[in-house]
This record gives sequence, structure tokens and C-alpha cells, in this order.
Amino acid sequence: MLTVTNPEDINWATMPKEDLLLGNALDSFVTLHLAHNLTLPKESQQINLLLSKCIPIFNEMEEGGLDVNTKLLTEITDNLIKDISVIQKSLDNNSVFKKFCAFDSSVTEFKLSSKLLNGFFKWFDNQVETGQSEDLLDFIGVNRSPKTNQYSFNEVNLLKIESEFARLANKLKKPYPNQIIQTKEEEKWLSANRLIQDLMKLRRMKKLHDSYFATATAIIEREKSSKLYCNYNLTGTVTGRISCEGMSYNRKKYGVSMHTLPRNTDFNFRDVITPSEKEREDGWLFVTVDYSTMELRVMAQACQDPAFKTAFQNGDDLHLLTAAKIFNKREEDVTKEERQTGKMVNFLTLYGGGPKRLAEELQISILKAKTIIKDYNKAFPNIDRFKKKVIKYLTTFDQSLSLFGRVRRLKDTYSTVSKDKMERFRVERQAVNAIIQSTASDILLATLVNLDFYFKEKNIRGRLVATVHDSIELVIHPSDLFTHFQEIMELFHKPDLQKAGISTLYSYPLQPLTRENQQGSYLKESPISEWEIPFKVDIEVGPSFGSNIGIDFEESNGKYLITNPYEVSNYINNIYG
Repeated sequence: MLTVTNPEDINWATMPKEDLLLGNALDSFVTLHLAHNLTLPKESQQINLLLSKCIPIFNEMEEGGLDVNTKLLTEITDNLIKDISVIQKSLDNNSVFKKFCAFDSSVTEFKLSSKLLNGFFKWFDNQVETGQSEDLLDFIGVNRSPKTNQYSFNEVNLLKIESEFARLANKLKKPYPNQIIQTKEEEKWLSANRLIQDLMKLRRMKKLHDSYFATATAIIEREKSSKLYCNYNLTGTVTGRISCEGMSYNRKKYGVSMHTLPRNTDFNFRDVITPSEKEREDGWLFVTVDYSTMELRVMAQACQDPAFKTAFQNGDDLHLLTAAKIFNKREEDVTKEERQTGKMVNFLTLYGGGPKRLAEELQISILKAKTIIKDYNKAFPNIDRFKKKVIKYLTTFDQSLSLFGRVRRLKDTYSTVSKDKMERFRVERQAVNAIIQSTASDILLATLVNLDFYFKEKNIRGRLVATVHDSIELVIHPSDLFTHFQEIMELFHKPDLQKAGISTLYSYPLQPLTRENQQGSYLKESPISEWEIPFKVDIEVGPSFGSNIGIDFEESNGKYLITNPYEVSNYINNIYG
């Protein structure tokens, strides 16, 4: 909001009414002026319509909040604190660390601080023989802070240290497995290796506690409520993806982001996100419906590669098909490792990775990686052609346009980076990624609109709770879920895009358009009915966001038939005892 003075520490709740009214008037004046002077591109008008239909839905989800099982939250938090205490004691009693404490009397207990770790590793480097002239952490490849010249101990660097310490400790192992006696050198490395492993555990556990469990507990205690809240931003990312963060109130964190909730087997924060207490008493379920390989399906529609499209249209295993093509094998002869390579190449190509990245991921030579990518482009030639068409459009307009007309204007115009190979590659990758990611996101939004309308039209005992990347989360009464299972699956697999506001499909023709029919653009308009790639979802149900069972189903003659009904039924019957 605009204000007369606009101080940095403004608090809207305590602002005088006169200033509040003036600020609102100025906001309205400026917004009206912008509306008169800013013209939305024709291609983007349908995206504007889609977003306008989504706003009230996201508003309801934000106001409804996330219900928390407070009893379970307390129980898991207590166990997590105990686990942190055990790890802390293990670190404090580590033999190498105790020797360091004797060397530096100012250190009495292990702490996750850069100062302590820099001191410890400097000391440890003098205690062991590495055969290297350079410092141990420099040899490992740990980055230093450019300001302080001290080592940085982020997750990446700690993983490097953990891996190298394990390797060096393993080199010192005796040739005789039953030989118990250790040399002092071996003992130092093994003890230091255990220290690093405990350090990693402590870091992860404390982050989990501080960022989620402690925050959630503080909010619930302060607000005397069993709810957390999310704040969704429909235009917060350059790719068109929906972003999510915890709400704040009076500059204090008021919730958590559904997009960053961690998965931890022993201390799963997702387990505490449940239906409300009343809904749990009535047996309601937490349901997640997740679109499968959505972005690869969008690429299939975008590039119009026959083999890529056919794989999805026939329900084939795309990764298996890819592996068979790049290894020149029959699908039945493809190994599990080769299929994994096929999967990696599919996603690597999708996100603009090159031979170097593939070589690193597969631990192969760059020459071999180049050969694999060359064979991939030969197997699916239209993918590479599509990217070239996007780049051609980019060089002309300094932007890319999604299949539904969402514009991605590049921060750096293509002409300014064209002479720098790496920067040019980065901008080209951003342009292609924006098309794929924003189209995938808009399909999810269209499904959300359809689902909201259907729930209200049929008075279903259920409500939309959240979206997380390519999934929609909801809570629903089991009888309503299974009564309307056919229709709900239909909404996900065949969303009515036109009903949600999307009526036109834009594509980059594979053949160059002539000057006569370009009409200032390289794009082709088609009715949305020409979308050819089917969608597929996975659905999970359970008592919480973190605990669930998959509902297996298959489509037969237009019907979605559950293939594990007894397993699902028994699971649901046992949820609430």
C-alpha cells in the first residue's frame, strides 16, 4: 500500500484512519491509471482469466489453513529433542574431539559453528598424515568464504568432507579382517569419520526441529489454535509455477510452506498435517492426487515428436523406450540400470542439461555422454527441433510463450548475452523451461478450478487444502471419495481446460513459417481441443499428509476401476482404530 511517508517500520494495524484512507485512495488511483495504460497481450488474456478463477480458491485454502494434530506434534517433537541430545552426547564424547578440547581449552562442547569447525579441522590437519602439501580441506575441495577466507560448512561442503573422510579411513583398513588392533593413525581417521557423520545428523535434526517442529509449536501456543497457514503467490515465479510460503503477521512467522515440508522417516513433520479434529472423529481422509510425469507430457505436446507422443498415448514406459533407443536394444533386453539412464536423459534434456552434467550424474566420460545425447536426439529429433524454434522466437522477441500464452520475458535480452556462450546457453534454457513448467502449472490450476466447482455443485463433504508442485491435497469423507471416485478421476485425467478459461493452444511449428504468414509471430494458434497427450495421476489416501496408502486403479472403457479395493478398505478401517 502507498502511504504519505511510507516509513520502513509501518504497521498497517495501528495506522491512523486518515493515512489508511489516503493510502487506499492513492492505491486505487495508481491501479486505475495502470489499467488504462497497460495492455495485456492477446495471448496472455486467457491466463489472466484462469488466474482470476483461481484467486478465490487459493483465498479459501489460505483462510482455511492447515489442521495440525497437536498431540502427535508434541509427541514427535519430544522424541526429536531426545534424538538430538543423543547425537550431541556422541559428538561431545568423540575421542578426536576430546583431544581437540584438550588442545583448545575454550572449547567444552561441540557446537554447529563455523568458528569451531574451522579450528577443529585446522588442528586435525596437523594431527594426521595426508601426503598432500595443501591444507586438507583445500585438497577435499571445500569452498572458502571470499570475505573471511574461512571454510564454509554448508550441506554441499559437509557432504564432500564426509565422503572423503570415509574414503581415507577405508584406505587405512588392514588386509586381515579379523585384525582388531588399530594404528593411532587409523583410529584418528575412523573417529573423525564418526564425528562427521554425527555432525551431519545433528545439523539435519536441528534444522528439522528449528524450522518446522519448534516453529509450529510456537505458533499453536501463541495463537491458541491447532492451525498453520500458507501464503500462495500465483505470480511469484518467473516460470509461472505457484510459490508458497508461511504467512507472517506483525513480522513474525505464522505458518509453514507446503512446498518445503521435509520427508523424514523417523520424524515426519507431514504426519502432523491432518484433517481437523472433528473431521478425524468422523473418519475423514487426507488425500493427495499427484500428476505423473506432467512436464514430460507437456514436452510431448510441445515438440510433437511422434515416438514421444505415442509412448504417452499408448501408456508405454517412456524411460524404458528411451533406454531401448539410445542403447539400440529391444525393450525386453533393457537392464534396470539402462532404464535409469534413460530416465535421467529424459529429465536432463527436459531441463537443459548437457554432456558434462550427464557425465557427472552417470560417472561416465564426457565423450560417452555426448554419444548418449546424440543418440537421444536421433531417437526423438523433434525435441531438439522444438528447442531451436523456441530459440529463434527468443532471438526475435526476447521472450518465450507457453502453450497457453503465458509470457516469460528474460531478465537479460538475448542480444546482450549472445556473445557469451555460457550466458547464451543459460538464457536459452530458461526460455524452454518456462514453456514447460508454466504449462504444467496451468494444467494443475485448471484442474483445481474444475475440482472446486464440482465439490460445491455436488455438496461433497470435502475441501481443497493445498497444492504442492504437481499435486493437489484435499480432505474428504471416505464415502464421498469412493462415491464420486469416477468423476474425480475424470476431472484429473481429462480436465475441462476451456471451462477454466483456457480455449487456445499455442505451438511453435516445426517447419519455419514464411514471411507472408508469420504476421509478426512464429506461433500457431489452435483450439484447446487439439491437446493430444493424456494425463495420468497417482492417488494416496491416509490419516495425514505423511502417512498414506496408494489407490491402484486402471482405466477400462472410460471407467476408472480400483484394483486393490480390499487393501485400501482394510487400511482405512484401521486408521482411526
